[in-house]
Amino acid sequence: MASPLAHAQQAVEPNPADNPEQSSKLPEITVRATALDNYAAPVASTGTKTDVPLQDTPVNVQVVTQQLLIDQSALTLDQALTNISGVTSAFQSGSVQDLIVRGFDTNQVLFLDGVRIYDHYGNGIQNLADLDRIEVMKGPAAVLYGEAEPGGIVNLVSKVPDASGYSSVEQRVGSWSQAIFRFDTTGPIDAQRDILYRIDGSWENSESWRDGVWARTVFVAPAVTWNLTPSTQVSLKYVYDRSPGAIDNNQVVPIADGRLVEIPRHVNFSDPGFTYQKNIMSRAVLSLLQRFGNDWSLKLQATDYSARSEGLVVNSAPFIEPGTPGNVGNGYNILLADGSYSVSNEKTKAVSADLIGHFGVGQIENTLLVGADFSKYTEPLYSIFNAPDFVGVNLPVDMTVNVPIPLDPDPADALTANQLILDKGVYVQDQVKLPGGINLLAGLRYQDWHNDASAYFMGGQLIYGGSTYDSSAVTPRIGAVYALTRSFSIYALYSDGFYPNQGFDYRAQPLKATGADDREIGVKYLSDGGRLQAVASAYYLTKTNVPAPDVNHPVDGTYPFDTTIGAERSKGVEFDLRGEILPGWKLIATYAYTDARVTKDTNSIATTGIPSTVGDRLANVPWNMASVWSTYDFHCGRDAAWTVGAGIVARGDSLDVTNQLSVPGYATVNAMIRYADMWGSRRVSVQFNVDNVLDRHTLLFGYPYQQFYPNTAGVVYGNPRSFTLNAKLEF
Repeated sequence: MASPLAHAQQAVEPNPADNPEQSSKLPEITVRATALDNYAAPVASTGTKTDVPLQDTPVNVQVVTQQLLIDQSALTLDQALTNISGVTSAFQSGSVQDLIVRGFDTNQVLFLDGVRIYDHYGNGIQNLADLDRIEVMKGPAAVLYGEAEPGGIVNLVSKVPDASGYSSVEQRVGSWSQAIFRFDTTGPIDAQRDILYRIDGSWENSESWRDGVWARTVFVAPAVTWNLTPSTQVSLKYVYDRSPGAIDNNQVVPIADGRLVEIPRHVNFSDPGFTYQKNIMSRAVLSLLQRFGNDWSLKLQATDYSARSEGLVVNSAPFIEPGTPGNVGNGYNILLADGSYSVSNEKTKAVSADLIGHFGVGQIENTLLVGADFSKYTEPLYSIFNAPDFVGVNLPVDMTVNVPIPLDPDPADALTANQLILDKGVYVQDQVKLPGGINLLAGLRYQDWHNDASAYFMGGQLIYGGSTYDSSAVTPRIGAVYALTRSFSIYALYSDGFYPNQGFDYRAQPLKATGADDREIGVKYLSDGGRLQAVASAYYLTKTNVPAPDVNHPVDGTYPFDTTIGAERSKGVEFDLRGEILPGWKLIATYAYTDARVTKDTNSIATTGIPSTVGDRLANVPWNMASVWSTYDFHCGRDAAWTVGAGIVARGDSLDVTNQLSVPGYATVNAMIRYADMWGSRRVSVQFNVDNVLDRHTLLFGYPYQQFYPNTAGVVYGNPRSFTLNAKLEF
């Protein structure tokens, strides 16, 4: 039986040349079991797609390990990523998860096992049940992954089959009638351990502190790995996630005298009997790993991802102020901007090939990567809109909300559209280890991007004729690491970014793609044994070719065309410390100072009549962010142990997209306690978590309604104090 504190991590490829006796055992070549009882991760493949230790690479990659997810009882990405500097949430609604890295919005793009996944229509919150870890690569990732916003990428790394064998079941109950059951089982199928399996699953039935919001989730993720020969391995994984629920799409508040009007945070302006969404996600991944001797390997991977979202949605805006025509009662009224029945079916098909080779020239060691990838994304959309109506009156005087909404949509008024994105690239990278503790990194990618947006039809009538966009770019990355001592190294990195724009200039030509360049320096620390690691960095990141109104080509006094002369800049310092300070004492400490602003814009009162945004801070980006989390194990017998932990998440004040509204900073306290003991050959644990112990009211800006309705702001409320009890059996 495997230790319950060991799981298989994502397949990476250590060179077995130092131990020829093991070179014929494929599980030893491709599966690395790593102790779960720590927060440090000396190796992560997201930054380079190779197994070169992070200490020897000039890339800032931070990892949320499986043990940290367990200790904090984290269920969502925004919970987990509070443990990484410079990352914050930018949720827009209850079915959309959006993140900000180093000041730049990721535009609802995640990477699952290295494959880009779009989420344009809110396909539900990402389930973490089958995740081994979360890796965040800071700075532009275009050299290996192509299209991505320049702040960084978030890569979710799945669990893989483990030859040693492990199983667990757990039941979680919590505030607001939360009930979650999970299971995980892995091991060999045959006596020779050539065929391995893993099945992860979860079931959830939960209510919410927000009125009328609920979730019913079924998730299962089977996987199998077949070691065909000592040098050939085939893996297949399938994920199915069905998550119907009443979504929370109306966290909006009125604006009065330049300030947000206080509305009780539990109030939901969507009619609970009206709004629901059913999300069904499936993902199939087939991969082949072929080794050529001890030094070369080829990995081929194909992914088929589908996310279908269907539901009735209420979008509430704007507010009607007291004393204005049409107002009912003495308080604010909120109007239904639109109610709609929508169906979207986002599909991504992706293939990739990576050839990795280890070779030496004299005293110089090389790790060479040559790769290519291709993805096809389609996005059909069907919507039927309902007429506007009141959904809430007399706010916040008597909080009369959820007025029944007559839904009588006419299919003849349906909006239909489709979108096709083709993304392909080739790349090469070399990591060079020189004598004297010097490691060099150089890479280059050619990227080609095509977007075919079909015509939009409303009730069978053409309302938009469709368009085609094409972009290409060459994106380099170069960096160096110098080892000062066995534990300390310094690094410097330059990298370019690429993200396509959609729109046309006055000549009817597609806009140039957004570019980026990042200059970064830092210091890395890794203790002997790899139990404690730290990174301190300073960066200057510029996003170029940002669309802005073309003031030189007006039409009838308006500015319908864009030009790509806008720019945004983020500069800052970051610090991450994670690992084991002393035996049994684990610690995470992070800090980020982020100055993210608009640096170039064409708007001005004299030209467009719109104030220039130069100097404005980017929305939802605090100056300062910090977090601390620590646990300590108290052993009270041969197998029994208590674990206690606590932490603080702190965020400074931030501004909305107009820079006219602000939300105050906050600090929340979280805590946990766990008791674990052996019951025969089985490990039993009971864990209790309290989040937001002091019940602080927290707020972020959500969808920028204020750009369209001056008296309405989109917001995202943080969770109030909550309790979770989890019982787990491992065997």
